[in-house]
Amino acid sequence: MLQSLARSVRATASYSPTASTSTLRPFSSSASPSFLFNRPKAPTANKLLKELDQAQKNDRLDLISKLYPSLVTESQSRPPLPSQLNHDLLQSVMRFVSRTNKFNLLLRIFNDLPALGFTPNHMDHHILLVGMASSGKLDKALKWIHAMKASHGMRPAPADWNVIINGYRQAGDLEGMRSVVDKMRKAGAEPNVVTFNSLISAAFELGQLSEVRKTVEEMASSGVTADLWTETALLTGFVEAGELGSAREVQRRLLARLKSGEESEGLDEAALNGLLKLEVVERGFGGGLELAERWRDEGRPLNERSLSTLAVEGAKGLRTVEEGVRLLEDLEDATGLAADRRAWSIVLQGLLAGPGGLPEALKLHQEARDRSIQPDSTMIQPLLTALLSPSSSASPESLSVAKELYDDLSQASRAYSTSPDHSIYITLLRACADPIHPDLDFSRTLIADMRERGVRLDGASAPWHIIALMRASSSYEEAFQAYDQIRALDVTALDQKAYNAILSAFTSLSFPSSPLSNSDDLTAPQLLIMEFLSDMRHSSPPSPPNSYTYSLLLTYYSRTSSASASQIAHLHSLLKLDINLDPDTALFNSLMGAYSRVGAFNAAYRVWETMLANSRNEATRVDQTSLSILLDTCGHDGAATALNRAERVWRDVAEGRVEGIEKRNRNNWEAYVECMCRFGRFEEAEKGVFEEMGVRGEPSPTSSTLEILLKMTRRGGDERWKSVRERVLREMPELWGEVKDVAPFGEEGDLQVPKA
Repeated sequence: MLQSLARSVRATASYSPTASTSTLRPFSSSASPSFLFNRPKAPTANKLLKELDQAQKNDRLDLISKLYPSLVTESQSRPPLPSQLNHDLLQSVMRFVSRTNKFNLLLRIFNDLPALGFTPNHMDHHILLVGMASSGKLDKALKWIHAMKASHGMRPAPADWNVIINGYRQAGDLEGMRSVVDKMRKAGAEPNVVTFNSLISAAFELGQLSEVRKTVEEMASSGVTADLWTETALLTGFVEAGELGSAREVQRRLLARLKSGEESEGLDEAALNGLLKLEVVERGFGGGLELAERWRDEGRPLNERSLSTLAVEGAKGLRTVEEGVRLLEDLEDATGLAADRRAWSIVLQGLLAGPGGLPEALKLHQEARDRSIQPDSTMIQPLLTALLSPSSSASPESLSVAKELYDDLSQASRAYSTSPDHSIYITLLRACADPIHPDLDFSRTLIADMRERGVRLDGASAPWHIIALMRASSSYEEAFQAYDQIRALDVTALDQKAYNAILSAFTSLSFPSSPLSNSDDLTAPQLLIMEFLSDMRHSSPPSPPNSYTYSLLLTYYSRTSSASASQIAHLHSLLKLDINLDPDTALFNSLMGAYSRVGAFNAAYRVWETMLANSRNEATRVDQTSLSILLDTCGHDGAATALNRAERVWRDVAEGRVEGIEKRNRNNWEAYVECMCRFGRFEEAEKGVFEEMGVRGEPSPTSSTLEILLKMTRRGGDERWKSVRERVLREMPELWGEVKDVAPFGEEGDLQVPKA
């Protein structure tokens, strides 16, 4: 296999999307059914039930997702229900699903119970809470547990509350855990030893040792007796925190139990592993190995975690695959256990960190596969990370090796516990979007696999991967498909902000003319833009286009080579017809600016007048940006009426008669200077810069202000231009060195000090 891993990337067929609108989004639709003359008989409910039972025993989430809906359909369409369909079996399936990312499936099973003849009991509610907590739906879990008594006649037990508390622990939210404990007490359920053990473990995980000690004191004052898990959590936590003095106190208590024979009443593998961890820290790998051998001879209950505890220390400084294999064999001899995936993964990471690096780690992986060690994500992720480091572009050869590793992981087993996880897909998708060596064909394969396995990208990572794959695409259609395929994994992952970020990235792309375009323009096809807007309107939760969305499109389509007043008017009609839109000043400014850029000056003025007419509405009245856009529009218009408008508005603002603009900013002044120069009113422009700016609370000119003045005064001839240059040097020498002038024939160069 190692030789296969090292092969260069295989040639793949190039992708050529179809331009037909009828097949625009085939990846979001079901495949066309084929007609079968000999259609196979549908499996019976009894057969489906048997397969469902076997699927949950075999850790096959993919099969459960398909079999359960078929079982319900078949059972309800052909009564009576199968005699072997019982509540215990459904609860067993629910327990399995509750530990996965298929919460919707779990909720469906729960909701189907009455229709299948079973009344949901307390255990069903508990399992549902486990599913909510494991999938991060903590707010929903809290609402559910508060409603259990009123809606279902069931009083939540401490175990139910502990499920939610542990959910906050998984999220690293100790404050949230304590908040739930308070709610638990108010609801009449007292925290038990499991509650306090979770708080202790969370405090250790967050490095808050003072909180650990506070929780232990609170536990004692509440009359809750520490159990074996409490002592184990304290021992392990203190060892990992380097608090060896405290760890030895816990060690003495555990050893006392061991000598008194209490181990037969509960001293289990976890406690032994805690003691073993302390031994390794204090006496090194050799001391830990010696203790494990003694316990093995005494018949102590060592497990695979004992072996892993030793492997962590022994893997430090490994140089070659031979040393790694020898270490694992020594551990197997010392513990009497076979090294599992976890132990192999620890040794593999030790090799990656050592001088041998990736080549030796790949050899160890091959050795593990030769010994029939089933890989999982924990084993493969470090290799992928080393191969596809984000800090450097992944070569086609390294991506080829990564593909081989992924194929082996995904095909070796369909069990949920050994399937590729979220991090595997994120790493590979990032590599596929590499701008130097993109591989969009493989990204489509990954996304299809994710969809089949029910693996989703969260709301934070989904937009990132969509945008990265878009930028690696070779056409607008290919970029849109990258977006659409990832969106199809979970339509709830994108919110309004994410859609706008994706649309912004899409409109910033630049490709040759598109088959879906109506012209030779290089802009994004409007048909695809409309698909984006449609997705936003029909998203869940609702994320309809907002002012930012339309502002983005107005700016984009007013700057294209084919921009026209009719195109902007069409967008204007869309936003007027959008009943979900709440317009604001920024949107009106974008609309006014868009009309101005396409030469529809009268339409731009109407937008300004509309804003003035609605000046009592703070959300839509004019602001300083509106003023700059209006002045710029007047300057480009060039008509006498436009000059009159510019001068009138400028005067009204100065005299405080325009609600929404309390004072003029530097951008306003620069727009005014340029406007006056376009009309040949150079004296007014110079007066504004040299006499009016910087006095009576007005902003002072900067180098950019002077550059605009110098550039625009060329319209008045060389003599005027030279006169302004000399005035700048004479009156504003402190800005002279920062100013860049516009040299003859439009070439930019640094200002030179005029000769006397």
